[in-house]
Amino acid sequence: MIEIKNLYLNYIKEYSALYNINLKIEDKEKVAIVGEDESGKTSLIRCLCKLENYNKGEIYINNINLRKIDFKKDVNLIYLSGNPVFLNGKTVYQNLAYSLKIRNFTNSQINQKINRALDYLGIESLKERKIKSLSNNEKQIVNIARSILREADYYLIDDIFNFDKETNEKIAKVFTEIFNKDATIIYVLNTKNIDLTKVLNTTRIIQMNNGSIEKDINN
Repeated sequence: MIEIKNLYLNYIKEYSALYNINLKIEDKEKVAIVGEDESGKTSLIRCLCKLENYNKGEIYINNINLRKIDFKKDVNLIYLSGNPVFLNGKTVYQNLAYSLKIRNFTNSQINQKINRALDYLGIESLKERKIKSLSNNEKQIVNIARSILREADYYLIDDIFNFDKETNEKIAKVFTEIFNKDATIIYVLNTKNIDLTKVLNTTRIIQMNNGSIEKDINN
């Protein structure tokens, strides 16, 4: 379970990126956080990943205070960013392998998992390409491949649906097919992509505006 209590985040004194957020997401829920640009949705998801140092409030995952969580041993979580970071001088395969090596998978397991992910997304031809040679769309597909290499208990998918409508729906279907069915999943969506909530089988839509939760409704 994820529980957020009275959360505030200020990048500058005069502006609250997040204002008094109170939210509880139960185990196995599939939730969409929806909003326009600068609505606070990405700031919220980055707080959950310990990528933002929030000013006030508390966050708990699995009843553990977020400030005390070590994601390598306490919580099995995958964060898929809309602005992925890669080792640009390395190949696609080497980048994907790195995320598994640090979690002590064997070379045989790594090879099997990477080949499966590349095949599933139809990007086997990118395997030996250097990341720096890829287009932005290709990099994002590789980023998606990275997110399906292993199972997790929590998936945080941060506004990655920036392709054409057909590709967005295809990727959404990949997530519903391959993600751990018992996982808690949060999808961050721009308002223009709200129709994807149906493809993603979300059961709840949380609408954000100006750093606050505006609506919290069942889908």
